[in-house]
Amino acid sequence: MGLNRRDAGATALVVVIGVLAWAYFTAQGWPLVSGPRVLAVLAFVLGVMASAISSRSIHKKLADLTMAERLVRLRAPGGFLLMLWAAVTGDEVVLGLLISLIGVVWLGSTIQHAFGKRSAT
Repeated sequence: MGLNRRDAGATALVVVIGVLAWAYFTAQGWPLVSGPRVLAVLAFVLGVMASAISSRSIHKKLADLTMAERLVRLRAPGGFLLMLWAAVTGDEVVLGLLISLIGVVWLGSTIQHAFGKRSAT
């Protein structure tokens, strides 16, 4: 299928999430990452934006989606629950899980876009 500008845009957002996570976990003292609650919400919002930018199946009906596309759509409720948990409790482990989930979904989506079959629509 090949990668395009949408994939590059999503990658840029995921890189921003990674840099912010690095800054928080290494105590760089950046204002945007002053605590796990702020970073959880920021990472979730950027992750949703990255997903929306790179999505090629946003207008498809559920019945028309491939299994991989269905699985990618299921990550949203899990990410939302992790974000809520991290934002309410300030738990750094849950924050790490949220950021890891975003990275894994990005990687899976990028691999699917690069090597997956071209869809009819």
